[in-house]
Amino acid sequence: MNHARTVHASHFFNTLLVQGYDGFLDAYDEHKELLLEYIRDGAVSKADIDELVGRQPDEFLWDIVFVDEGQDWPSNEIEILRAVYGPERIAVADGVDQFVRDSVADWSRGLLREQIRPRRLTRCLRMKANLALFVSDFAAAIALHDWDLEPNPDANGGRVLIVEGDLAARPDIYERLCDEAAALGNYPVDLLACVPPQLVRHIGDDVFSVPGRTLLENGKAVWDASAIDVRSHFPTDRDALRIVQYDSCRGLEGGLLSTTGSTSSGGISTSSGSPLRRPPAVCSTHPKSGLRLLPPDGR
Repeated sequence: MNHARTVHASHFFNTLLVQGYDGFLDAYDEHKELLLEYIRDGAVSKADIDELVGRQPDEFLWDIVFVDEGQDWPSNEIEILRAVYGPERIAVADGVDQFVRDSVADWSRGLLREQIRPRRLTRCLRMKANLALFVSDFAAAIALHDWDLEPNPDANGGRVLIVEGDLAARPDIYERLCDEAAALGNYPVDLLACVPPQLVRHIGDDVFSVPGRTLLENGKAVWDASAIDVRSHFPTDRDALRIVQYDSCRGLEGGLLSTTGSTSSGGISTSSGSPLRRPPAVCSTHPKSGLRLLPPDGR
């Protein structure tokens, strides 16, 4: 009987490396580099790895390993994964248009051409056609010339709503969108809001997004994952809107997605003034049927 299991990368490497979570993430990079050093030097051999796999088959004995969001994997994790399974047993979903780190992971490095079987997929299956067309135009307007997105003609519809002004003064907009979602059997937790770093505040130990705090002050529930302690736990309140920063939207989606601080006139500016064009475009690919854009004036 076929069996599949979803495993987060940190869980996989924790089980492989140290067998315990106490302080593991605090020294995550050090643990990976140490294991990689052992593998390269031969202190951990292929026989040692095979013995571990045989001893813990539920954790490691897999015929095929499917990697999601492969564009953001660090090179040391790629090398360790290859050491355990070999490149021929690894299938990578590599969304090169969605990378949020400094560089795109290179899964082909060190491999022979015959060991690689690429399949380039350009049709957008998540979004309805109107949204895909808008996102493609949006990417071109903010100079993402390498964007490659083909609308799915079988997924008709999709709505783009651009809101100008202070969101705090228009709670009716959020209430209306929630009502529309409820009519379709959805809840606020099924929606997703993305904010840039400029709209996240750090006041002592209190970390929050400006839009999230605004909604709270208007009596709305939020799961504000701009704070790392919130982000470490899944949302459990179906009436709470999910809020993440642009670079944390990877792997998430919503029936309707709201981006705050979006602009088509040059992207978002970082505190140093350099353009940060890719994150708002990346997060705009995460709705299924609706996209709401708010202006870049911090409201």
